Amino acid sequence: MKKITGLENLKNSLTNLPTSAGVYRMIGQNNKILYVGKAKNIKKRVTSYTKFNKLPNRLKQMVSEIKKVEIVKTDSEIEALILELNFIKTLKPAYNIMLKDDKTYPYIYFNAEHDYPGIYKYRGERTKKGTYFGPYVGGYDVNKTIDLLKKSFLLRSCSNHDFNNRDKPCLEYQIKRCSAPCVNYIDKSDYAKLLAESYDFLNGKTAEVREQLSKKMEQASTRMDYERAAELRDRIKAISTITAKQDISDHSLNDSDIYVVLSEDSTVIIEQFIFRNGFNHGNQHFFPKNTDGLSDSEILTEFIKQYYGPHNLVKEIICNCKIENHTKLAEAFAKQYGKKTKFITPKTGRKNKILDFVLQNAKYHLEQKLNSKNRNLKYHTKLQKILALPDIPQKIEVFDNSHISGTSAVGAMIASDLHGFDKNNYRKFNIKSANSGDDYDMLREVLFRRYSRLINEDPDNQNKSWPDLILIDGGKGQATIAAEIFSELKLTIPFFCIAKGEFRNKGQERFCNNFTDYFKVEEQDVLYYLQRIRDEAHRFVIETHRKKRAKTVTKSELDNIPGIGPRKKQELLKYFGSVAKIKAASVEDLAKVPGINLKLAEMLLDLLQ
Repeated sequence: MKKITGLENLKNSLTNLPTSAGVYRMIGQNNKILYVGKAKNIKKRVTSYTKFNKLPNRLKQMVSEIKKVEIVKTDSEIEALILELNFIKTLKPAYNIMLKDDKTYPYIYFNAEHDYPGIYKYRGERTKKGTYFGPYVGGYDVNKTIDLLKKSFLLRSCSNHDFNNRDKPCLEYQIKRCSAPCVNYIDKSDYAKLLAESYDFLNGKTAEVREQLSKKMEQASTRMDYERAAELRDRIKAISTITAKQDISDHSLNDSDIYVVLSEDSTVIIEQFIFRNGFNHGNQHFFPKNTDGLSDSEILTEFIKQYYGPHNLVKEIICNCKIENHTKLAEAFAKQYGKKTKFITPKTGRKNKILDFVLQNAKYHLEQKLNSKNRNLKYHTKLQKILALPDIPQKIEVFDNSHISGTSAVGAMIASDLHGFDKNNYRKFNIKSANSGDDYDMLREVLFRRYSRLINEDPDNQNKSWPDLILIDGGKGQATIAAEIFSELKLTIPFFCIAKGEFRNKGQERFCNNFTDYFKVEEQDVLYYLQRIRDEAHRFVIETHRKKRAKTVTKSELDNIPGIGPRKKQELLKYFGSVAKIKAASVEDLAKVPGINLKLAEMLLDLLQ
């Protein structure tokens, strides 16, 4: 019986397709979503995929996997665009351009629930009552800004529990980073003035704030209150430090994101700078995948569709190339998120100069990426020869595990390719069935779970998800286990174990598998590269183990107490700070915690003690 190809399946589906607007989904084996697109005329758009020889390689591969085409009709092209946005974000199709970034961005947060609001770093949904400024690109930017704001405006950053239980000022007051409201060194109205000044500063009124402080400093100096004048001088200096640290600023960029897209040698970079209230809140760069055959404009358009949602949509998006159908995209954003945005591609003026500044950063980061790719290609080429591999390895997966006397046992895998560490493909494994004190048993479970899943999800490696080389931290014992698992799963991927030297010294590592005895890699640059990816696997598994251990410590004391659910547990820890302090508290103190009555407090204390 003749096997029906993906192209034939696609052609067969054309007869049932409408000529109206809507969204189409290309479906592969096991109902896997291959691709999602929108069209003004579905039939016309899907028909274009049948011109197989004119398609880029990425779409040729996609068409070859098609089993069926599903469509959703819409009343307009705008509704089709909104539906496409939702499908791409939720279904994550294999052949769409993918934004490999789902982290939450940090904010500066002031807690409005307190008479003396504190200043904190905050991530996640903005559900807490208070005032938020941001987002910032990274935690470092937020921490540094908060540190300088504390110097500038003497705001507290302690927890409410510490605030309520302090009888003398802490070190923050001594080093002039807090006004010590906890011990009434400042009254409520004066603290509110400091808070208002910090809000003005973060809203871009830097000149006004600096001028007000300068006047106060002169007044204090005139009345010979030199201690007060020196304090104000230090605050002005801290404010100047924040503004001086801005790489570039523009007060017309009130709520703006700036993008530059560049491509070279099949590598695409999207550089983003975030501006809020005239301040540069940092920059980051993305290297999107599945961009074969697409123009810079198409790549940036698809990126923006996925990147924005109700919480991060800005008033102004400035780009170095025009966004396709930008009017309809802005209309779709407004309809879905209730916010207006505009797309700008400046050719002259101040915004064009800032765009050029972003362009220089994009060029630098793209050059760094290409240099890294070339270096890694050199190492991988040498690895092919040293390890007698059939091909130059494109992707390497590295395994390690961690536990303490069998507790909090975890396994971890990192992935590295020609571009460097691929953190989106890192994996964590909570050990389930294995004897968690037995390293061999743990490795057996991790390898089986990892590759039996790959066999199920991508049996023919059509999504390029399989590694070309597997590295395992360990020696001959681990090699024996790996060989057993791979034999059971009928896998032929080359693997090697990395054993530490006799005295665990770096540079003395030995390599082996079930076919070869221990040997050393003599080429120092390749050995260093292998050490680096092995050490990354070790770092990742230790980090995973510590998080699990910390979670287990908190779980063991509170989670098995009747009547104490996640919310009450959170309130208790928020109020007291630790389980030890809860144990030391009185019944009356425990009953002050929201949701804890006297009866529950007595039972809690009995069980804990």
